[in-house]
Amino acid sequence: MSSFRKRGASQQPKLPPGTKLSAHNGQVLVSSGVPSLDDVLGGGLAVGSVVLVLADRRTSYAEVLLNYFVAQGLASGHRIHMASADSHPGELLSRLPSWCPEVSVSSAPATPGTVRVAAADSSTTAGANGSVPPVPEINTADKAVEPAQPEEKLKIAWRYQNLPTSQGRSGPRPPGTASGNRTITPSIPAGTATARPFCESFDLMRRVRPEVIADAKLSATYLDGPRDDSHQLGDRDPYERLFSEVARIVEGEGFSALTPTPPGTERNIFRLVIHSLASPFWEASSDEACLQFLHALRGLLRFSFGTCMITMPAHVYRSATAGGAGREESGWVRRLERMCDAVVELESFAGSRHATAQTPTANQYQGYFYIHKQPQLNSLVPSSSKLSIVAGSQLSGNSLAFRLRRHKFTVETFHLPPEGGVSERRVEPPKSVTRRAERPAARSEPRDTKSLDF
Repeated sequence: MSSFRKRGASQQPKLPPGTKLSAHNGQVLVSSGVPSLDDVLGGGLAVGSVVLVLADRRTSYAEVLLNYFVAQGLASGHRIHMASADSHPGELLSRLPSWCPEVSVSSAPATPGTVRVAAADSSTTAGANGSVPPVPEINTADKAVEPAQPEEKLKIAWRYQNLPTSQGRSGPRPPGTASGNRTITPSIPAGTATARPFCESFDLMRRVRPEVIADAKLSATYLDGPRDDSHQLGDRDPYERLFSEVARIVEGEGFSALTPTPPGTERNIFRLVIHSLASPFWEASSDEACLQFLHALRGLLRFSFGTCMITMPAHVYRSATAGGAGREESGWVRRLERMCDAVVELESFAGSRHATAQTPTANQYQGYFYIHKQPQLNSLVPSSSKLSIVAGSQLSGNSLAFRLRRHKFTVETFHLPPEGGVSERRVEPPKSVTRRAERPAARSEPRDTKSLDF
């Protein structure tokens, strides 16, 4: 008798909420909150990676990506830790965009045909005596949506008639699935308690409610504030203080991949957010302190269920003669980029010296989006070279630009206008043709037919 035993559903490792597997190398991915940025990075941010965002000199577009990253963590129920020396974490949280619609599926098992919708009023979270009021139920058993049936049989492609139709195309489109800002939902087996999408649809005109932030798994480290002596941090370097706090969360709260867990236990994701790293407000003891911090942080997160996004004012260390993203940084910044898994840069058109920034097409965008380093975990080539649609392949890489509108932020392919413009052109004929047209035509005189003898 064979000793092979099929692994049951209870023994299958469960993915953390708000994650999916990469189609290229099977890496666990989390979303940055921007679908186009996930596409550029190969489907999302790999768990265990460090992403560096180089900020612009004159604008704060890099903070928009940071806000998306934090808001997506709140929507997915992830553990979030924020660190900053420039701004108070409360100011950063007050600018987070809200996801819409704010509808969550109840974790309690519901009867077939009923959907539990969380009430939007904060007063319904608890009653006067501390009891939780009942959640309203909507009966959908009588309003079941039947799949659309074809009106007539196929005559040409008759082989495709018996194939199951896609419910997303035949039925009404759910909110948040429009092109450019669609919501990607991984396949979840039936009977699971919660179903959270991979990437939410955010609205920059709306802000996250205070009660959502209060109930989130969130902590912060304000390096410019009073020192916290509860964990024997003392007056050490700010990078040492931050690394000690991050190591305590990863190892103490069960985010380390080296810590064994019982089979069937669902893991959670840890998101680390560092605002304006290596700015003048970070009073480091030496220039090597930041490099040592990133080296240790990368090794800690590599064997954990955590990911990190960092913003850095690279213009502080850039030569004054370099116009925009001239890549004339000091060797210290280049070494800093080597300590990260992915490096992107945002350059605004405001005050840019590039000639294309003055074209009419450039008015449709806010600036350039550069990719200096692609994530390359568990593979020889970046997954974005085969999976990305916006950035293209390595042989035919596209120029990227970012667009910030009232409701969303997108990364798109930058296209230049035609050489002659897009308006109607009237081509003047050559001068030789004009002169020939102005010359009067020779008239043929009628012949004298009287002298003709028939």
